[in-house]
Amino acid sequence: MTVQRILVPVDLSEQSDAALAYAVSLGQVWKAEIHVLNVYHLPAYAFPDGAFLPGPEAVADILDAAQKKVKKNIAAHADSGLTFKSHMVEGSVHEEIAKQAKDIGANLVVMGTHGRTGVSHFVLGSVAERVIRTAECAVMTVRGTESSATPKKILVGYDFSDPADRALAWARSFAETLGASVEVAHVFVDPWEEYRRAGSSVADSAETKYQAYREGLESLLAKAVSKAFGDRAPEVVRSVVTGSGSETLLEHADKKGVDLVCVGTSGKDAVERVLLGSTAQRLVQHSKVPVLTVH
Repeated sequence: MTVQRILVPVDLSEQSDAALAYAVSLGQVWKAEIHVLNVYHLPAYAFPDGAFLPGPEAVADILDAAQKKVKKNIAAHADSGLTFKSHMVEGSVHEEIAKQAKDIGANLVVMGTHGRTGVSHFVLGSVAERVIRTAECAVMTVRGTESSATPKKILVGYDFSDPADRALAWARSFAETLGASVEVAHVFVDPWEEYRRAGSSVADSAETKYQAYREGLESLLAKAVSKAFGDRAPEVVRSVVTGSGSETLLEHADKKGVDLVCVGTSGKDAVERVLLGSTAQRLVQHSKVPVLTVH
């Protein structure tokens, strides 16, 4: 898998500056074009007698500020040896990011995330998560203002889905291109875990079924890794761990000191996400390291 074009949305935040730096480092590995996108808004002011739109001078000021920001971002990486292209559009941020990614044929979107949680997250949503849900290409989210731009330890959260298989393909590409190590982990719920924690014994028949199920998962995981990595499969660490989805995966990532998490996402709609949540969504919110999500 070769990355030819990377789209990087930028605003006035340090998070987007960090995302651009990350994208540039990746772009240098693949010799990819870097497309820098700024989505701007023309504010409307409400008065008792109706709405007021800014005049030509105000619009010119808004556009000038946006252009200067994009130029400044690109100039900061002038010595990278890469080709940069800039784009400025007005509209809904997440919609325009997804549209631009499709229009330019981007293989990857790299963007910063503020990692909102709680009420503000529910009310305002997260641009990054909306892009993950709507973009047709892979999306990498970079949280915070500093991140290692050349991942050397990659963790793939695997759930046997088609998107998870595509996440494996991305992980293999990173491993081959960057010389990174890869671990593939499947998280499942142990129905008897609470009993064990309480010191209760589990019937032999139930324990036998549990062990058979776990061994079945390990066998399926080995086959998936072998299919994705071919002759490199023996180099890949496989883990079957018990827990609760994203929380366990994050704990595992922290314990192993990984610097990139890859997961597939089914792009659940808003209702499903409110009711059931999403592993990818929670990873983007809480991961300390960049997260690559693949449809």
